Amino acid sequence: MSTEGIVRGYDFMDASSIDEHVICAICAHPFIDPVVTPCDHTFCKTCIKSWFDKKSECYLCRKGGLSMKALRPANHCMMNILDKILVRCLACEDENIRRGDFADHLENHCLYHPQKCSASDLKCPWVGLRNQAKSHHSACVFETLRPAFEDILTRLHTIEKENKSLRSENNDLKEELMTLEREYNELEGVIKNNEEHGHSRRTGKNVSKSKKSSDYAPELRDKHHHMFTSDDDKDETTRNINTHLPATHEGNANASHKHS
Repeated sequence: MSTEGIVRGYDFMDASSIDEHVICAICAHPFIDPVVTPCDHTFCKTCIKSWFDKKSECYLCRKGGLSMKALRPANHCMMNILDKILVRCLACEDENIRRGDFADHLENHCLYHPQKCSASDLKCPWVGLRNQAKSHHSACVFETLRPAFEDILTRLHTIEKENKSLRSENNDLKEELMTLEREYNELEGVIKNNEEHGHSRRTGKNVSKSKKSSDYAPELRDKHHHMFTSDDDKDETTRNINTHLPATHEGNANASHKHS
């Protein structure tokens, strides 16, 4: 009886008839989940993985630099040969079961293979033999409460769906808010630029006006200079004023006397 068979719950009907080409060189049993190395050597997946944990080379030819990533699954011909190997169930002792069908045998046919409760999806912890499952099922509290559990699960599923929808809407609103913030910042920048440009134009206009007014200053200074070019001119102007003032004053006095 093989160690592999004990672990998996079966033994081979005729181990001596198994083709040596489907025997793993590491465990000496028919391949389980066979994989092929780049150097075309086949091993059980778990066997070669354990070997690679020690050495990164092929178990047979010692080619180095290998890892699990370099392996490929065995071809369909190899898998068909392995699936057709006949085994015997160690629990119920049914014989001539194809190894490829053994998992289905345990799940659906073997009376003595440990089974979980049909309400295990509701967290029922019971585990027993298939021939005991019927009596347990009739008394299982979890099965009795299944309608209530299913109603709760349905409502929970609905709430989760609504929550997912709300999260999606929330994300959409966040994106819309970010878009509005960007547009606001852009508009604020445009307004600021316009204000700065307007202020610059007003300042430039005032400076221009100031310059135009100052253009007349030299001409005024020239006129003033021509009016008073020398002290003699100033004296002559003063004499002219003094000459006319008495006459004007006298004329005003005579006019006042006549009026009286």
